[in-house]
Amino acid sequence: MEKGKKQTGGQVINFFKQMPVSPASFKAYMDFSGTLQGGALDRQTQESIAVAVSDYDGCVY
Repeated sequence: MEKGKKQTGGQVINFFKQMPVSPASFKAYMDFSGTLQGGALDRQTQESIAVAVSDYDGCVY
């Protein structure tokens, strides 16, 4: 995670910059995120998995 912050200079990625520009995209993203949140895993476990997968994939943010 620290590596990602250093590589992006602490900037917000373009994906999230676009959210206020397109209310329809924001709603779709929130609906999708809400669907994923409804699983059996608690939030901390979901986020831990997301961080581990991002690190494994070499994601910079």
